[in-house]
Amino acid sequence: TFYQMAIDMLARAMQIKYNTKKPIIFNTYQTYLDITPSRIQNDMARAQQHKWIFAAKLVRGAYVVQEKSFAEKYQYRYPIWASKEETDKSYDRCAKMVIDEVMANPQQPLGVVFATHNTASLE
Repeated sequence: TFYQMAIDMLARAMQIKYNTKKPIIFNTYQTYLDITPSRIQNDMARAQQHKWIFAAKLVRGAYVVQEKSFAEKYQYRYPIWASKEETDKSYDRCAKMVIDEVMANPQQPLGVVFATHNTASLE
């Protein structure tokens, strides 16, 4: 999360510029971060409102140790779900949000990569 706002801003700027006809630029959403569901919701709404194609790669996340270290060092709130079960629920909720968007607007192009090895999420 230390650099996430800057990464999001750059990804969104590139999506606005290049994701006009098909999804080319994908932003990565780390679902172990507790802000990720609202980030996805906001970015899907922005894309629809401003006529660019939302494209996402959903991952659980791999930087738990670094996140804790940065939060302590820079004295900000620890941004990770409290348990693996909560992270799994977040991943599944985010995946459902994206799938629901596709189902609600089948003519609206959207790009998504579900990056997981979790069998329950795949089902």
